[in-house]
Amino acid sequence: MPSRDPQGESPKKSIYMPYGASGGGGQGGNYVFTDLAHLDNIITKWTKIRDDIRDDGIYIGDAIRYIVPPADDGPSLAQAKAARESLVNGQAHNAAMYDYADRIIQKLQTTREQYATTEETNTDTLRNADQYR
Repeated sequence: MPSRDPQGESPKKSIYMPYGASGGGGQGGNYVFTDLAHLDNIITKWTKIRDDIRDDGIYIGDAIRYIVPPADDGPSLAQAKAARESLVNGQAHNAAMYDYADRIIQKLQTTREQYATTEETNTDTLRNADQYR
């Protein structure tokens, strides 16, 4: 059982950690990436996940189109309708998962751009440090 503070309140901490991120979690769910190659690897993995989700959505759409009741009676029509509704719900869930993965990728790409800019600035500063001696 989680420990509680003396006032009886359980500390609320985010347990979310971006896929492949490592250590050093800070305030507000911020995490530290070791270098650009590490971040590129994480972006590549998330891109594959997002693309797999997209492909699954295509298969779900195909499955919806292939639903045909085996007969023209009430039970057959009802089962085909139930199957279609279930897959439509699955398709909506798939779309939400795709959007989530896409937002993660966008955030990671923004982080990568900021990281690269900072690295470039730091590298330039160190290269020019001898000029100030």
